[in-house]
Amino acid sequence: TYTGKRFQDHFAEFIAKYHFEDMYSATFYPYESLEEYWAYMSAHIDYNRYRAPVGKPIMQLHDLLEGTDHFVITTNVDHQFQKAGFDTSKLFCTQGDYGLWQCSVPCHDKTYDNEEAVGEMLSALATLEA
Repeated sequence: TYTGKRFQDHFAEFIAKYHFEDMYSATFYPYESLEEYWAYMSAHIDYNRYRAPVGKPIMQLHDLLEGTDHFVITTNVDHQFQKAGFDTSKLFCTQGDYGLWQCSVPCHDKTYDNEEAVGEMLSALATLEA
């Protein structure tokens, strides 16, 4: 879930400053600068893509479909299907993946893993707050 205790426990500073009510709408907030936007988005990506454990329903679906001919179309951007062990060639993630970046101007089909960059942004943010 993108609201409630999970949101309040991990995004208290952003809630206090911007009065956010949930993680999702925070991604559309009209931040005053790209630095503010990426301060939030790096924390959002880290928490929802890299730290989030695979949910039980997705693991159960994986077990149910294992050994069958299947194809999954999902709006999930949190990489949960991949973490559960689904074959990536049998996934279509219509809204992308928080862990992958692409060019802002479509110049090719390649995507780029962002884990290292997100970690660097979080480290820089922690340094500024210290």
